[in-house]
Amino acid sequence: MPWDSLHHAYLLTGSDDAYVQALNFLSAHQITVSGSADVLYRAYDRLGIDDVVQIVERSITRPVDLPRRVVILSFADATTEAQNALLKILEEPPAPSVFFIITPSPHALLSTLRSRLSEVAGAAAVPISNDAKQFAGASVEMRLETIKEMLATKEDDDVRTLMNITTLLNGVEQVIASQLTEPSMRHGLRSLYAAKRALTTPGAALKPMLEQLAILLPRLGA
Repeated sequence: MPWDSLHHAYLLTGSDDAYVQALNFLSAHQITVSGSADVLYRAYDRLGIDDVVQIVERSITRPVDLPRRVVILSFADATTEAQNALLKILEEPPAPSVFFIITPSPHALLSTLRSRLSEVAGAAAVPISNDAKQFAGASVEMRLETIKEMLATKEDDDVRTLMNITTLLNGVEQVIASQLTEPSMRHGLRSLYAAKRALTTPGAALKPMLEQLAILLPRLGA
């Protein structure tokens, strides 16, 4: 089975395309996880010990519809305490799981943590969706209207709406990744990560996070 070929934890070099990288890697192993409740994705500017505690709380249950839970963690930086906590998780995973640790600076990780990870070369790029390109290049007013229209269908088809929003955010993340040298990207990147956290956190206020992204994201070309 494809799942049997997986290591328990991987290290990928990257940042804003983290989610896409992990899905590409799984796809290369003939594994599809899109839409599964067993996928936990979190992105942080700086990973702290409290963040790791929350991750453990979310990952202690056994997977529901996949053979293994998939935990994708993306961060630009991490405290020593957080890295040691991650190391403990990887030494004794709380449930059948596979971890993806994605950071732009793998050399900054503790050697003990890095030794527990199987390093993977960068995944092939996924084409940016037209919807993401249009959203990134649109005015604030048009972005807010797009969000309003997407959320209007949420009650009728909650799962499909969330998948469409996920696809949009992943595409916008790729657009940002191509222009990270611009100083104005930081606020847009933070608002994007906030929207992604809201998307994967039960009860979180998704609408204001998406609206914040629409307002703070610079008008971009792709």
